[in-house]
Amino acid sequence: PGDKRFPWSSSQQITSTMRGVVSRPLDFHHADLICMQNLRADLISNQNLHFDLWKGLSVRCAYMAVIFTTVIHVGQGVNTTLIQPLYTQDLQWTAERYAQIDGTLGMLVQFLAAILGGYLGDRFGQRTFMVIGYTAFAAMAATFGICEPYWTTTWFATAYLVAAPAALAMGTVSAFSLFMRISWTRAAATMFTSYMALLNVGDTIGKGWLASPLRESYDYPTCFCLVGLISIIPLALLIWMDPQDVERARQAEGIPTDPLPT
Repeated sequence: PGDKRFPWSSSQQITSTMRGVVSRPLDFHHADLICMQNLRADLISNQNLHFDLWKGLSVRCAYMAVIFTTVIHVGQGVNTTLIQPLYTQDLQWTAERYAQIDGTLGMLVQFLAAILGGYLGDRFGQRTFMVIGYTAFAAMAATFGICEPYWTTTWFATAYLVAAPAALAMGTVSAFSLFMRISWTRAAATMFTSYMALLNVGDTIGKGWLASPLRESYDYPTCFCLVGLISIIPLALLIWMDPQDVERARQAEGIPTDPLPT
């Protein structure tokens, strides 16, 4: 008589310990109270995150960076959309040749330019090399548009295909360095991620909204000149993107600062 612990066990009474059951009845009220406390803690944590994000973006340098990141890559989006059909259709490059130069030599030069831009930006100032990189890209785009007779020259077309994205990479990596520096408060990671996402938004605006209307309204030379103009105008915002604004806000909050070149 009695329950068995296992089918092969001798008959014996199973105790509450053997079943793994707590001797006292389950207190559902206590469990609900714990769940409510955890939910309240999560809500407070989210409210604190929103407050820290708002406080971080309230500094002039930070909210000007939001505008800057939204518009600075619009020109690159237009350039990317126009360049491939120009080379593979109008200039009669094969798709293999275009992919070889853009995907091998182009990527290598971009990689080196990104490393150089990051190093020099940290050493001599991020805004300085943002101006150098983005201005070089804008100047190359405008020069390419003006020099249409040279498009069929292999060295000229190859130089633009390789050098323009490299200049953009130099400016972008310097921008990343600046964004890391101006991302502060406990929402710093969220701020930096937002800046990165907004760079993609600008690129998408150029590709999806601006490239086709420009191509339908103007010829290729004019389009590339406009790419240069679109790319250089946002650099005026760098005047108000002074990291010292964040340094002063850090000092006001009692957060240690590490002054670097701007």
